[in-house]
Amino acid sequence: MYIAKPDKIDDVVKIIKKLASMMKKHPEKFKEVKSYSGLQHYIGTWGGFYEAWEVASFSDFEKIMAKMMTDEELKTVPEEFFKLIVPGSHHFEIVNEVGYYKP
Repeated sequence: MYIAKPDKIDDVVKIIKKLASMMKKHPEKFKEVKSYSGLQHYIGTWGGFYEAWEVASFSDFEKIMAKMMTDEELKTVPEEFFKLIVPGSHHFEIVNEVGYYKP
């Protein structure tokens, strides 16, 4: 969860789409990621965003985050991203799925 700076909401949408595009273009760099969703709050915190990264284990999460900080192409995402959000608003939530439904 994080909050975009008021004048940077469109830029956050663009960077989420950039990341999703990188995942499609370079699946080998994201082999630990089972799925990814970038979501914008429709009702709730204005300017709020949520990203859901599905991985098999915490170790896989650590691996992908390490790549995001060291891979020459991937590290451009956090470098741009952190300029666009309200300082202190970003945090990770590690969750476990306990129920799921898909019609």
